[in-house]
Amino acid sequence: MADYLHEVDPDTLPLLEASLEIGDGFLQGSGSGAAAAPAWARLDPAEQNALPSGRGMTADLPVREIYLAESVRWHLEHAEPGTRIVVAAHNNHIRKTALEFGGAFTVLPVGLHLRRMLGQDYCSLAVTHTADSVPDVRPDQSAAVGFTLAETQLPPPAPGSVEGALIDAVLAVATVTRDESVRF
Repeated sequence: MADYLHEVDPDTLPLLEASLEIGDGFLQGSGSGAAAAPAWARLDPAEQNALPSGRGMTADLPVREIYLAESVRWHLEHAEPGTRIVVAAHNNHIRKTALEFGGAFTVLPVGLHLRRMLGQDYCSLAVTHTADSVPDVRPDQSAAVGFTLAETQLPPPAPGSVEGALIDAVLAVATVTRDESVRF
């Protein structure tokens, strides 16, 4: 990548080098990006802020969000007019607004980037289910991937909600349990 950037955008090389140096420090031995998240959180704020995307907020670290959006743009630019592309991703990635947890900004998701690029031509479809519980991600530095899953009970769907309408329509919705068995 450095060779490529040296030719097409040499001004970007210092950012790449700083990103690799900082990233190597907190990713080493993590096993996954999720496991690296707690290590990133322990970085000095100056190091955290040294990894901007170059597109706005310095906390916009997840380069994959921008990479995916730019990949979609590239494919659309090289496709026949009227081509449509489906991007399958978790609801948090396809959303059109900044992602926050507990009031703290965490990421500008791919959906926000695609909405800015494509305007009204970007459409996101969230996925839901009607089970009475969900597997919830819990950060856990001792886990190999940096988190564990815990079954979390949900309240009944609110009247008038999509989930309530699905139940009222008696649609069969598959749910996957922690032991990966599928029920209908």
